[in-house]
Amino acid sequence: MTWEYRVCREHYDDERILDDERDGFTIREVHYWDDDETKIHVTTEREMAPFGLSLDQIKSCLEMMTKALDKPVIDLDTLEYYEPTDEEYDAYSDDDGDLDDGIPFN
Repeated sequence: MTWEYRVCREHYDDERILDDERDGFTIREVHYWDDDETKIHVTTEREMAPFGLSLDQIKSCLEMMTKALDKPVIDLDTLEYYEPTDEEYDAYSDDDGDLDDGIPFN
C-alpha cells in the first residue's frame, strides 16, 4: 500500500462548527490498496496538521501537503472505499493476519 496527502471535501451541517450548512476542505492521508490510486482503501478520520521533529521535517511535510493541491479533490460524502477480496487481503497479511505493509493499525 502507498499513501499520500489529498484535499478532501465534506459537508458540514453542525451548527457548533458553522452558522449554516456548507462544504469544507481538509488535507488528509489517503491510503491506496495495491499502490493503485483508483483504489482508496482508507483515509484518516480527521484532517492532518504539518508535523516534524525538525524544521526540515516540517518543510518536507508541507511540501507533500502542497502537492495535494494539484490533484483532484476527494469528496468524502460520496467516496466508495475499496474493499479488498479475501485473496487480496491474504496476500498482504503476515502470519498474525495483520496487514504487513508498515502501516501501524494498532
